[in-house]
Amino acid sequence: MVQTMKRCSDPHMIILVALVLAASAYAREVAPWVPLDLLPSEFRVALGKFREVYCTPEMADVSRPIFPDAVIVAIVWPKKKPHCDAPASPEQFDGLELLSREPPETVEKWYAVRLEGFTRFEVEAGVIFVKGPMQKFVWNRDYGSVPSVRIAPARELWKQLGYRSVIEFVRPAL
Repeated sequence: MVQTMKRCSDPHMIILVALVLAASAYAREVAPWVPLDLLPSEFRVALGKFREVYCTPEMADVSRPIFPDAVIVAIVWPKKKPHCDAPASPEQFDGLELLSREPPETVEKWYAVRLEGFTRFEVEAGVIFVKGPMQKFVWNRDYGSVPSVRIAPARELWKQLGYRSVIEFVRPAL
């Protein structure tokens, strides 16, 4: 690539190459999918089919930080293969669920210092950070309707695979 640029003296070509490189560096997936080979066969088939259909979100699609080494286990959004470049409004991206090998307390502390403008609540289903100032969070009323990040202990299946925490984003693009 560098040799090509040295041989090319056309400034338009140099700008085009720079834009392509910048775009490819920016178009980075939020996280890899949970490895299928770790899953029991019935889950492997289901998640494998899910991954065949849905595009993996890119960092530009999510307005929240992604916990280091987290893996995707589920998404709810309209982008389906082969139309991963199709436009989608932030309101259409309903959810992203990640797993981490770190304990929930570690994940919670990491998010507590990175989620500016979010209010923390302890709920039966873990800890939830809700976007914006909020005096009270009512699970049955507010969950799923406001942008949030929920951190909870992993379910038994995920624990058996070495994952200790679930990180759930509701409305991750807002």
